[in-house]
Amino acid sequence: MPRRFVSALKDLLRGSEITVAPDVVPPPPHPNDPPSSWRAHKVHWGPYVRFHVHAPRDWTVRQTEGADLLHLEPAERGWVSGSWAAVTPSSSHRAVTRQDLAARDEARGISGVRPGADLAITLSWFHVEVAGPTGLVNALEQVLGGSIPAFEPSAVLVDRWGDDAWVGSWAWREPGSDGGRACRLVIFGHDEGVVTAMVHGSAKDVGQHEDLCESILETVRMSSAELLPPERFPPALCELLNERAAGVGEQLWDIDEQGRLSSGTLVVRMASIYRAYLRTGDLEAVAGLVDGTPRGWLERRWGGRSWEQVADHVRVVLRRADAVSEMNIASVPLPGGLVACPVLDTGDRMTFIPNSEMERWGVDARAMITRGVSVLDGGDPTLLVEQEDELTGQLSGVLIADEDGYDSGRLLCPLLRERLETALGGPLLVAMPSAWTIHVWRDTPVAREALADLARQGYRDEPTPLSESVWAWSALGLEPLE
Repeated sequence: MPRRFVSALKDLLRGSEITVAPDVVPPPPHPNDPPSSWRAHKVHWGPYVRFHVHAPRDWTVRQTEGADLLHLEPAERGWVSGSWAAVTPSSSHRAVTRQDLAARDEARGISGVRPGADLAITLSWFHVEVAGPTGLVNALEQVLGGSIPAFEPSAVLVDRWGDDAWVGSWAWREPGSDGGRACRLVIFGHDEGVVTAMVHGSAKDVGQHEDLCESILETVRMSSAELLPPERFPPALCELLNERAAGVGEQLWDIDEQGRLSSGTLVVRMASIYRAYLRTGDLEAVAGLVDGTPRGWLERRWGGRSWEQVADHVRVVLRRADAVSEMNIASVPLPGGLVACPVLDTGDRMTFIPNSEMERWGVDARAMITRGVSVLDGGDPTLLVEQEDELTGQLSGVLIADEDGYDSGRLLCPLLRERLETALGGPLLVAMPSAWTIHVWRDTPVAREALADLARQGYRDEPTPLSESVWAWSALGLEPLE
């Protein structure tokens, strides 16, 4: 179980070693549809939705810890704030009562929690396999066992959650002169992962808004257990491909330490294949897409073709130099231990270009990269996730999340850099913990610190790692900051 959630839990307890279990543990929630006025919030890895939850529109939501942790809390507003006056004229000239305002706020997705209420819900996703209720309790014990003295696994209440998951409930309280703090942990889980949801705050506020918190918990939904998450999809696909290859005497597939699925110099574009899998849920069909054409050395796909015939298929990716040093492929060194690699795109996969083929074409690696960059820079990424400044509400950064395999290569695109610099209003910083996770923010002291955290965390946890550094992205190119 990742330590970050346990550390956050200990921080919430303010260092107290005294906790008390409640006389009655709240029963587990049951799935229920949210009010139509509530807003949905998703936590996802690329196209895969880890989980989503609905909350009132006046609850603020922050994503942290590599976007796998979601923190919800009521905004600072009350009955008389903003445009919601306590008494307003109506067609009958009668005073609008608090009940009238409550009904109107409910219709508009407003929770009505008083300003300054000490109340929050923190949700986090973990890649932990849960096989039945015992596995769920074991996962819960990993979170609480070493941190909460009052925790007793046998007292956890467990129930079914939908068709393929389980849900468990436990609660505790930290005594204090002001009534203390109350915490409740609800865990949802199936064979492909778990979601923990912790309700925490002052005992008074948690108790007063217990029904509202319960309604939010009832909207938690995980992706189906029948869908493989990103962590399990590549090895499962590789195993199936090799079963098929062994049966017909084809060259076998392999997954290296960078998470690349390859056969010879052919590297599958995992993001596109995974999107196809999520649409159908059929691993056999996806394997058929991958090995439906001859694979192996580049000459088997592009044999005898001239540079002019393949030039329009050239794209660019960034990789760590040490990760491709033994592949004997075309590349150009970049600062910070990275290289730019030209690749050939065939619609559902990409192929690194052997040095021997580059020599046959009579074109050097820099010329191929120039060609590939011009193709990528000819169109904007189809998906840019915007990041807003929490204080000003202004756009402060974006996540390039096109998931076509070329997000890293777009960092060489001068036109894209100019457009982002204009949109963000200043010099650019980049965190590229992996080839699939490219953060571009406006250069500020706060951004430098936040991006440094994202780079360190993502470099350890994500596939195809690139860099633990924060980079400056200017007209001179990419340069790592010291």
